[in-house]
Amino acid sequence: MKIDPVSSERLNILRFPLIVGVVFIHAYGSSLGFSGVEVGVARVTPFVRFVEDLISQGIARIAVPLFFLMSGYLFFVGFEWSLKNYLGKVRTRIKTLLIPFLFWNLLVLALFALGQALPVTRTYFSGNNVPISSYHAFDFLNEIFGITHAPIATQFWFIEDLMLLVLLVPVIHLMHKYFPYLFLAAIFVAWLVGYWFVRVPSSPSVLFFFLGSVLAVRNKNLFALDKYGPIFLIAYVIVVIIDTLTKSQKFNLYINNIGIILGIISVLFLTLPIQKNIKLKNSLLWLGKISFFVFAAHEPTLIIVRKLAYKIIEPNSSLMILFLYLFIPLLVIVFLILIYRILIMLTPRFVKIITGER
Repeated sequence: MKIDPVSSERLNILRFPLIVGVVFIHAYGSSLGFSGVEVGVARVTPFVRFVEDLISQGIARIAVPLFFLMSGYLFFVGFEWSLKNYLGKVRTRIKTLLIPFLFWNLLVLALFALGQALPVTRTYFSGNNVPISSYHAFDFLNEIFGITHAPIATQFWFIEDLMLLVLLVPVIHLMHKYFPYLFLAAIFVAWLVGYWFVRVPSSPSVLFFFLGSVLAVRNKNLFALDKYGPIFLIAYVIVVIIDTLTKSQKFNLYINNIGIILGIISVLFLTLPIQKNIKLKNSLLWLGKISFFVFAAHEPTLIIVRKLAYKIIEPNSSLMILFLYLFIPLLVIVFLILIYRILIMLTPRFVKIITGER
């Protein structure tokens, strides 16, 4: 079974909103460090903390698991296992994943090295890490490929996990063949309780990629629960509020993970009314083509803009912290859309390569 055009369009509608969620995840926090000195208020009002937790630690947390679910589904939908077909998929992922992964990590590494070298920008690139100028060969490889920690372009941990999952597809195929539901149940429990034994790939990556593959292999529609959508949406609103109010509790992990599942179903359902709104649908489909560029370039752009804003304004009130929290990510997204428009006019082939032929 191949994915039908309507379902494909609904998935494409999601790409840009999910990237906005990723940007807001990385915008979380009320203070920033400059050469060991924090700027911003360490303690904010409960309302501001509630808003930040609700958006960045609640609603936005749907984005990455849903991306993995979509990736697993789209990899396996219509996919007949054979070594030839598998190698064809791997070759495609070299263009769509590996080349952008290398480019953006090398670019960020070069930017950080330059930022650390120039006196005027050094304070914005300072930290507790070893200066790039003193790196050895392994340090460079570690920053680019994320061997012991996330790559230097930290958001690309998602691509790192996805590339490894693609390489593990032969193993996933065996899981499908012999005990798909047992494996799915095992990784679900591991994810739910927060237990995992390797850094890469992470438990959410494995769980939702495999779940997507199970749905595709068994010809299940990702939008099969649409008829129960309003119920799931109401349940999600209740759970995400409870999740936000219980962040300091040990059991919050379970609430958060339940919220992610309900949120995924709810977000998939919400593409249905969006699809019926022609103007909104077309806008999101157009923005979806830019979503990978925004994903790739939002860091370190976001952290630099935040540091500049905090350095200039030196926010000392919760209201200003809230304003900066909401405004800066949107400013960065609009800025990157404009940069994309300029680049696509000047060097369309280059942009195509660095965004994975998208």
